[in-house]
Amino acid sequence: MKIDSKRNFRTKWAVVTDFDGTVTLKDVGDVLLIHFKAATRKEIDLSCAPGVKMKEWMKKYFRPLKIPKKDIEAYVLASARLRGGFREFHKFCAGACVPLEIVSGGVDLYLDCLLKKWGLKVKAFYGRTRFTPKGLLVDYPCMKGSTLDAFKAARVRHYRRLGCRVAFCGDGATDIKAARAADAVFATKRLRTFCQKAGIPNRRLKNFHAVKDFILKNQELTATESEGRQKKAMESKNQLLTFCSFP
Repeated sequence: MKIDSKRNFRTKWAVVTDFDGTVTLKDVGDVLLIHFKAATRKEIDLSCAPGVKMKEWMKKYFRPLKIPKKDIEAYVLASARLRGGFREFHKFCAGACVPLEIVSGGVDLYLDCLLKKWGLKVKAFYGRTRFTPKGLLVDYPCMKGSTLDAFKAARVRHYRRLGCRVAFCGDGATDIKAARAADAVFATKRLRTFCQKAGIPNRRLKNFHAVKDFILKNQELTATESEGRQKKAMESKNQLLTFCSFP
């Protein structure tokens, strides 16, 4: 019996990923704040401490930023680097009907221009900014009052409820809950360290070629399992027909 691997693909895997330090090689927001002297390296390191609410931290440190938007975008476009393989992975997911989304504590001030530059049309959740006389205001309407780490985990569970297996990619403290909820974890930096200490199975995120290879490999296994189940169901049906037949 021939299995439609693309249909099986669509129902079996989804990918949820962080942006800063995951899709990008460095945390764009952190680099931006340091460059324009809105935060120090020590303040940024402290933002990763247990109990720190990332949404509130972002609001506090972005508010004094009074640099013209065009200058911020120019700096970001010149300095930010995409992690290897993500463009290809984005195309792969679109072609294979694998849901892919970005869930980030970052903001549109730099995410919009980077996604446009890299030609990435992807479902994404991130903060919104507004320039006002009182400073740069940051809000996260998509999270509807949730914390960032809880929201990321909720997006993983969303796809699991739809029947998907979920691969999560991340790098920081706000990715821990999502990593615990996912079927597969690709981790780097602080998230990698945490997963190793907590005994959470994970793979090192060097590039997104590895994520693609993992999904391809595991999709093939899923297709085989699916074919086996269909064959078993057909055999059971044939046995039932034989049992119910009369001479």
